Amino acid sequence: MKYNRQFGYFIEISNAHLDKVPEEYTRRQTLVNAERYITEELKEKEELILNAKGRGNELEYALFRELRDQVKQHCQALSQIATKVATIDVLCSLAHHARRFGWTRPEMSEDEKLDIEAGRHPVLEAAASFVPNDLTLDKKRRFLLLTGPNMG
Repeated sequence: MKYNRQFGYFIEISNAHLDKVPEEYTRRQTLVNAERYITEELKEKEELILNAKGRGNELEYALFRELRDQVKQHCQALSQIATKVATIDVLCSLAHHARRFGWTRPEMSEDEKLDIEAGRHPVLEAAASFVPNDLTLDKKRRFLLLTGPNMG
């Protein structure tokens, strides 16, 4: 017994044994070296199999819908959890890179001054050699144009 999409299940009998084919077999296809047959019982079994596959697909889809509806009830909580996990992931990544590359946390002050010593850009530094920059901006120096080896 074999199966293909075009003919379904069938019994293939070589030409050497065609004289032994029972009368209740119905010829379905003739090949060069064999003939393919079906029987009523084989058609019934095929229908059972196909119905079972269809029913299986229906059950699978029903389970999917049920799961989707259950998840839908918790969408807001899941979204909040995902946000918290993403925040933890970012903070862990920053902590890892800070330790690995010697990054430090900025010190904040109340005065109107920005003072950066050996400032670096993590993306540029990862792509090529990078020269750290110092920068001071205050009431007297409000604008600074940076040029040099990092932007060439």
